[in-house]
Amino acid sequence: MSKKEPVVGQQYSIKELQEFAVAEMNKSISEHADRADPKVGTVLVDRDLTFICAAHRGELRSGDHAEFTAIEKLQNFTAPTVSRNPKLADVYYNMRYIERRGFGMEEIQKYNPKPVYSIDEVYTALTITRNVSFSIEEKQNLIDILTEKEKAVYDYLIKTASKIGRAEIAQRLEIEDKTVLRILKRLNNAGLVLSEGQGKATKYYAN
Repeated sequence: MSKKEPVVGQQYSIKELQEFAVAEMNKSISEHADRADPKVGTVLVDRDLTFICAAHRGELRSGDHAEFTAIEKLQNFTAPTVSRNPKLADVYYNMRYIERRGFGMEEIQKYNPKPVYSIDEVYTALTITRNVSFSIEEKQNLIDILTEKEKAVYDYLIKTASKIGRAEIAQRLEIEDKTVLRILKRLNNAGLVLSEGQGKATKYYAN
């Protein structure tokens, strides 16, 4: 088994990543003095097997699971960012097409609501909720041009004052699910409605 340490941003074979995971597992810290606890190590990679970070059981706190520790590293932005092509990125930065590496993640930390990392099947997703603000007059102007069904959906979200899925909205208002989804997307783009989550698990609420 290789004893080399994985390098952030470098691609590895599945076998190498498995070896890294085993090495990380052996770093696990037991939370009990009188008995052995499971050893768990995890390696977080991009879809093209580019290494992002690794974590082990008990790394941050006693008893913490490795997979949640890896996500927490992303959540707290302590995991390093990955640059696909540093040389090309530097050229684009000098041409003022993109920002300097690392700056964007620093800016994201300032967002409110705070961005959320989540695991979607085999992928790790970063969800950034738009925080759209406008004057009362601007908001009313947007509401005034809504269609009857759009107004019904928006009013329902205002009335419930909670985060709900589109299936519930469709059922309550007796509107076809696809139509509700289309309306929610338009309201979201207008900034009248915000959303959390992905796919069918997405929850919507009035802004």
